[in-house]
Amino acid sequence: MSDIKIVLVDGNVEAMDIKGKLESLGYEVPCVVSTGEEAIKKVLDIKPDLVLMDIDLNGDMGGIEVASKIKEINVPLIFQTKELDDSKAKKVMGIRPYGVLIKPYEEIELQSTLEMAFYKIKAENELRWNENRLKTGMDMADMVYWEYNTEKDLFTFDDQFFALYGTSADEMGGNTMSAQEYVERFVDPSAYEFMENELKKTFEADDPNFSSTGHHWMKRADGEKRYIVVRFKILYDKNGRKIGTMGVNQDITEEKMAKDALRESEEKYRTLIESAKDPISLYDENGIFLMANEAGALSMGKRPAELVGHSLREFFPPEIAEKQIELIRKVFSTEDGLEMEMPVPRASKIYGSAPAYSQSMGMTIKFAQSK
Repeated sequence: MSDIKIVLVDGNVEAMDIKGKLESLGYEVPCVVSTGEEAIKKVLDIKPDLVLMDIDLNGDMGGIEVASKIKEINVPLIFQTKELDDSKAKKVMGIRPYGVLIKPYEEIELQSTLEMAFYKIKAENELRWNENRLKTGMDMADMVYWEYNTEKDLFTFDDQFFALYGTSADEMGGNTMSAQEYVERFVDPSAYEFMENELKKTFEADDPNFSSTGHHWMKRADGEKRYIVVRFKILYDKNGRKIGTMGVNQDITEEKMAKDALRESEEKYRTLIESAKDPISLYDENGIFLMANEAGALSMGKRPAELVGHSLREFFPPEIAEKQIELIRKVFSTEDGLEMEMPVPRASKIYGSAPAYSQSMGMTIKFAQSK
């Protein structure tokens, strides 16, 4: 434990005895100071792992004031004092130290207090690290957290939530607002009914593990509309009583725009194929018809509905069907166009190019009857 540094702040005669106890327990005590001013300077210079400080100090600064400054520096602290009345205890608890020792105390008491303090410090650091990881992950995914207390009719948001919505807690007058305020400020009118139904459904659920997911448009403070996915769960208080809902909002505007653009492109592509005069068919890599335009189906003496979902093996002799499927799979694996000739049930001979677009869309073959 020699790498753990403890600054001792104590102007009493027993200070050197306490220093000896700390060192016998394996802690490093780089300095012993008696005033608050000295304590703050040493803490800034040394950056110790912990400060052990008497509440009653020499100098102009009292122990509580010094402790507040040290807390701002983010250094853990343990108080020690010869007496602790109610007035002093209230001030001490306001600082939230990692322990309080009443003088005189034995070395074993000092040891247990320090060990408990460092255990709590380690646990808090791990929690803070996990929270930071979670926050980073949520930031990267454009995700923000919120809570809604139905009894108080209050939404509670954090800075990340307001940032996603293009504003801040200061601009909104605080980090809480009523359901009506939230809906009017941030929810697009098209989602009013969705929000009301989902919040009600979540709160009325009997399953403690109930969750729900939905999508809707939201509006930022600057008026910009964004599309979000909302995930709801039940909110409980520390006694396990249901008090509302909590959830995560994630901005998926770009994803929605990409999907909408892809769907529009596919619809145009399908319309183009269906209206083409040339025979065109769309297959998956196993030779199953995904679609065929009117001309493609007629070239085989069929209607489009008679082909979709059926295999080439149902319309061609085995040796021909297997050759076609082999060529189709080659296109999928190489993404190169192919020229091939094959007989069909109706036409005497056809040939065509077979460019592969993607395995998710299948493969299109455009045939032209040979002369």
